[in-house]
Amino acid sequence: MENSKLSSDNNNGLNYQMCVLSAIAMLFVILGHNKNDQLSLGTFYGWFPYYSFHLPLFLFISGYFFRDLPEDKGFFVSFGKFAWKKIRSLIIPFYIVHGIFLLTNTFLRTQGFTYGTPFSLKEWLINPWTKYYSITYSVPTWYLIGIFLAEIYFILLRKLIRKLIRSELAAEITLLVLTLALGVFCVYIKNTGHPSEAAGVYMRSVVMLFFMELGAVYKKYLEKLDHAQSLLYFLLVLLAQFLIIVCLGNNHLDPWLYELSRFDTFGCNY
Repeated sequence: MENSKLSSDNNNGLNYQMCVLSAIAMLFVILGHNKNDQLSLGTFYGWFPYYSFHLPLFLFISGYFFRDLPEDKGFFVSFGKFAWKKIRSLIIPFYIVHGIFLLTNTFLRTQGFTYGTPFSLKEWLINPWTKYYSITYSVPTWYLIGIFLAEIYFILLRKLIRKLIRSELAAEITLLVLTLALGVFCVYIKNTGHPSEAAGVYMRSVVMLFFMELGAVYKKYLEKLDHAQSLLYFLLVLLAQFLIIVCLGNNHLDPWLYELSRFDTFGCNY
C-alpha cells in the first residue's frame, strides 16, 4: 500500500492504514470460525490459512500505536497511571462480560443445556489468570487478559533496556532480538518442559512481545521509508508464503496463542 494519505494520521486523528489492517484481521477471525469451504477458496486459504497471521497483526497494530511513558513525574507514577488505564479499559470490561456469560451458563444448565462452565467466584475472579480460557460463549475474551499482561511486560522490558542502552536505535534492535528470543524460548519450554497451565497463561503473553516490537520499530524507523507500491507488496507476500510452503513443508504458521502452541514454523511443530 502506498505511503500516502491513506497510511498516515489525518486531521481527524484516524490512521486509515491501521483501520484497514484491523478490518482485515477481524474479517479473518470471522472467516476462521465460519469454516466455509467456498469462502476458503475465495480467500486463497491454501496459501493464507486463517489464524496464520491475524493475531500477530493485531499485536503489530498495538505496537504501532505504543508510546513510551512520560517520565516528568517519575517512571513509577507514569507506570501506575498506565496500569490503571489498562485495568479500566481491559480488565474491568473483561470481568463484566466474563461474569455475565458465566451466569448465563449457569442459567442455561437449569434449562437442560450442558455447554459451558457454571459461575463460581474462583472461575470468575481467579481462573482467568491461571487457565488459558473458560468455556463460555465469551471464550475470545481471553485476549484481554493476554494483551494486558503483554503490555505490562512491554513497558517494563523497554524501560530496562533503555536504562542499559543509551542509543535509541541500538535499544530497539536489542528489543527486537530479545523479544524474539524470549518468545521462541517460551514456545520451546511449552512443548518440551510441559509447564503448568498457569505458567502458560503468562508465557503466551511473552510470545506476543515480538509482534508488538515489530509494530513499534515500523512506526519509528520504517514507515517513513515505506513508498512501495501495492503490487510489490503483494508479490513479496506471495514469495514469502511460497518459501514457507517449499522450505518448511507447511504453510500454516498458526501462532495459536490460546495455548501458546502450534507454531508450525522453522520446521518444528510447536
